[in-house]
Amino acid sequence: MENSPRVDLVDSSEPVENVVGVASFRTLAVLLWAASVIPSAVLLLSGSGRVWNETIAYTPATQALRNVLVYAVLGWSVIIILRHGTQLLRRPFGTIALVALALFYPALSGYFHEDGSADELFIAFVSLVVVLAVFSLRLHTRVLSIVGGLGALTGAVSLLMAWRRPETAFVVEGGGRVLAGPFDNSNYLGTVLILSLPFALLIRRKIVRFASILLIAAPILMGGSTTSIVTLGVFALIGVLMFLFRAPLSRARILGVAGGIALLATMILPHVVNDAGAFTSRGAIWALANQKMMDFIPFGAGEEWFEANSRSTGFSINHAHNMLLHPLIVGGLPYLGAVLALIILLLVFGVRLTARGGSIAPAAYAVMLIVAGAVGSFFILDARDLRYLATGFVVVTLLSIATARRTSNAD
Repeated sequence: MENSPRVDLVDSSEPVENVVGVASFRTLAVLLWAASVIPSAVLLLSGSGRVWNETIAYTPATQALRNVLVYAVLGWSVIIILRHGTQLLRRPFGTIALVALALFYPALSGYFHEDGSADELFIAFVSLVVVLAVFSLRLHTRVLSIVGGLGALTGAVSLLMAWRRPETAFVVEGGGRVLAGPFDNSNYLGTVLILSLPFALLIRRKIVRFASILLIAAPILMGGSTTSIVTLGVFALIGVLMFLFRAPLSRARILGVAGGIALLATMILPHVVNDAGAFTSRGAIWALANQKMMDFIPFGAGEEWFEANSRSTGFSINHAHNMLLHPLIVGGLPYLGAVLALIILLLVFGVRLTARGGSIAPAAYAVMLIVAGAVGSFFILDARDLRYLATGFVVVTLLSIATARRTSNAD
């Protein structure tokens, strides 16, 4: 064990006086959380919407509420751009262009394959407005404590539903009942919770931080999502290693190696699994994709490929269950290249921040995102997706912080 002084979880190396728009960012995060959680939570806590294993059936009122909240996200993002948009002129164009490519390429690919719609382009446009709003702000890593807090709040809502309305909170999966509320299934719940967990470390008050971690971890274990539980184990292992190795450079090396191994495993896993039933039948999807690999090069086969090939697997599929295979199928090499580049940028920023004595949360998040992405498609940039707050929104925020630091250093 190293005897170096303890390193703060927050990024003490970043000048706080240079931040711009922290309150605006927190408001945006709360609106995103509200749009994804409140309509379904209100519905399910009222005893409506589903019973045990039914997909949530939104009433016209709750659907209208969600639409209002989504447009509130869009409106607030526009206000942020109008207030602080000059910051965009100081950002490297390449990073924003990569995000825009990853956003619009699937929609444009749909038109190329004649299965696209104007709605998909509109969703991409809304999501890009959110991206530009975040890049208009000048933030520090501590602002992401709001994501940890909202993750804990989601966990609290889930536990409240399990206590008060178990018939709408639990669903039947794999022959047993697992916690899913306030979402459709336990995988959605697990994704939102596990990927918000690293940022609970940024909460300053120890008792609130500890309570938040418990509120996030308990529903993950009750939800039964194997991916989330394994990723929770990775988080625990990272915690142990960070406790044993206190020197910033040692921590950075550990997280960098872990991220590199996880990324390599995510790349090769779908191509080495031969059992169709492996990873709860993900093996069947991967085997089919491997057989048709040349159909995806160079420009992909579009989202329609999943529906068209569901009969071959014997069950309905709508994504590749792998964070790197999915963009290859949908958009080919350009889409895969954009996603892979953004993931690498994210990991590199987190590792460098840790090496400077800053927070371990961004690097831990990158490692956990990659681990979860080995068997799921968690690189989500659609701002209307219920998991967006803990996935694409965090990714975009960290990339914004990274580019803000580069321009600050250049000055």
